[in-house]
Parts: sequence; C-alpha cells; structure tokens
Amino acid sequence: MSQSLHIAPAATGRGFSEPRRCGRGSGGTSVASDGELRDLILDTAERLYRGVGHETATLTDIACELAIPRAGIQRLFPSRDAIAAAVARRRFDRSVDRACDVAMRYPSAAARLQGFLATLHELARESRRSEPRLDDLLNVALTARWGAARAYIARVDAAIVAIVARGMQRDEFRRGDPVRDGRAVRMAFARLVHRGLEPASDSAGPSFDRVLELCLAGLRSAR
Repeated sequence: MSQSLHIAPAATGRGFSEPRRCGRGSGGTSVASDGELRDLILDTAERLYRGVGHETATLTDIACELAIPRAGIQRLFPSRDAIAAAVARRRFDRSVDRACDVAMRYPSAAARLQGFLATLHELARESRRSEPRLDDLLNVALTARWGAARAYIARVDAAIVAIVARGMQRDEFRRGDPVRDGRAVRMAFARLVHRGLEPASDSAGPSFDRVLELCLAGLRSAR
C-alpha cells in the first residue's frame, strides 16, 4: 500500500516614514534567470512586510532594495497586490510542505493526522508571535479568500483526506466518506490554526489536544 500523501504540489524591516531615496548606485541586482529574480523579489517583499507590513511596502521600496528599476519588477509582478498574493501563496505552501514532511514520519493514520495538524498549528502560532505584520498578510488573504488562500485550503483538505482515507483502508478509522470526514476535521481545526478562518484568540475555546481527541474519537467510532 502506498505510503505517500496524495496532495497537490506546491506552486513554486524597517520602517519608512518618508518617500524612499535609493542611493544605491547603478550596479543593480545581477540574476541569471527570471526565476531567480522572482525569488529575490519575493524574499525582499517578505522582509519588508515583516518590518512595515504589506500595506506600507511599495513597489518602489522593493525596487530600491534590489537596486533595479520598477519596470523590472512589473515585468514579473504587475502590481503590489500581485507580489503580496505571491508571498502569501509561498508561505502557505511552505507550511503545508512542512506539515506533510512531519506527518510522513509516522506509520499510523492517527499519528500522521496529529503530526500534520500540530505542525500547522505551531507554525501559525509562531508566525503570530514572531512576525505579526507578516502574519497580518496571511490573515487578510484568508479572510478575503484570495486565490492563494483557496489553494492553501485545498491542499490542507487534500492532505487530511489522504490521511483519513489511509486510516479507513487500514481499519484504524471506521469506514465512511474520507472527503466528508477529512473536511470536517479541517473545519474543526480552522479556528485554532488561523485567525482569518474564524475569529479567535489563542486562549479562547478548546485546546488543540481536546479538539484532536474529539476528532480521532469520531473517526474511530462505530456508525
């Protein structure tokens, strides 16, 4: 029986109170490909978002950091919103990739589900604690249901459904509809993982362990 999770593949500060004055000379950023430049733009934008927030950082700020013309950025990203969406998608993809890596360390479906969800939960908590301005971008993306957020939710659903289906096939969980039950598990954890999916604070409501206990009991229960 296959051991892999069948999930969709990933897509591949400082404050500024005045207009930017680059003053970086004419050398510019040297890159070998559009892919490298795209990564540099996103890395730079993410760093600025950590410092001043995605609503404050501009295309000019990013261009100045890279010492390239704005046109060089707009050739790959037509607007500031396009960059913000790409940063959010990359962050979401990295979270799911990390959670899947952790889940695959365990043989049982229950342990995989716990590892997957616990990793998403801890990554989200750490983001809120250590980089709140960047976390605001992810919250906006989820609240407004950006394409990046919809893709993220679809990947989370697919991973959970794969784990639940495996548990049903191996008689760890009761037989049923893995899509329905997997999505129910994701919805139960949405409030704990992301502010943008349902308003909550870390101290409000049931704990992660309690929600996991209830979900596993439901998956294991007889009809």
